[in-house]
Amino acid sequence: MMVKTGAVAIEALPERNPRVRQALHAVPASKTWAVVLAGGEGARLRPLVRRLFGNERPKQYVPLLGPSSLLRQPENRGTGTAIVYAAHMIRRLDPEATVAVFPSDHYIREEETFLAHVAEVVRFVERHPERLILLGARPTSPEPEYGWVGPGAIVGEISDGPIRRVQGFLEKPEPDNAQRCMTAGWLWNTFAFVTTLPTLLGAGHEFLPDVDDRLNLIGAFSGSRHEGWAVRQAYSLLPKTDFSRGVLERCPGWLGVSRLPGLTWSDLGTPRRVIGIANSLPVRPMWMGAGRKTADILASVLQGRFAESGKRP
Repeated sequence: MMVKTGAVAIEALPERNPRVRQALHAVPASKTWAVVLAGGEGARLRPLVRRLFGNERPKQYVPLLGPSSLLRQPENRGTGTAIVYAAHMIRRLDPEATVAVFPSDHYIREEETFLAHVAEVVRFVERHPERLILLGARPTSPEPEYGWVGPGAIVGEISDGPIRRVQGFLEKPEPDNAQRCMTAGWLWNTFAFVTTLPTLLGAGHEFLPDVDDRLNLIGAFSGSRHEGWAVRQAYSLLPKTDFSRGVLERCPGWLGVSRLPGLTWSDLGTPRRVIGIANSLPVRPMWMGAGRKTADILASVLQGRFAESGKRP
């Protein structure tokens, strides 16, 4: 089942392949749900998007690495609002669900390895339903444009290694601080996480009460012909909120982090990262043709020879 909203796409797992459905016919009604966040503005990538496509669409609605965009038709109310809204939608269909949240603008090359790790974390969360477990990527460089998360004391174990308490966050640190984070064993914060629906709803109620209260009003219209209107009305009036700042960075006691196995992970947040990943693909995107014009555009973007007005500084 797929439910699409303005800023989130909510998908029940497993996939709707007929043979998969038949094989899993006997599974319990409660499942793992994936929430794909799609409301970011992609401000840092605007120069590349504007040069290549002629407008400033958010990056997840641009065909950067293939023939189609990642997602379509957004309405941005921030990650906090999107996540709590998704939790309210899932509660109506599966109140005991496990929920995995993923940003839509990340690149992961070893998908099977990543999904196997997610499955391990799902099983851990099902044994410890009070937990919310972030996925931290192993840093390969002291990247100052990423968010970092500091692992603390061990609170559990999966086959890929320990689950640790979160001792702190650092967002886009200065290069020296990024180097200190890497030396101290901190991880890149992917902002992907796994938790149970009751824990997610509880976090929304405690830390984002204005969002939670307004979303509760939608329930009065559930199943009526006015339900669609109520959803659109409520979402349009919801405040913009940030799940990292509003919830995660408060480091509640139930928050943990699991280190991903060695894999290629990138936040497609800057022209340099997009071009680097695109160059590594076996088939390059159409906009990376061999023509001199494309080469000049990429060179000018990478060298920073642009201004927000579109003119060179």
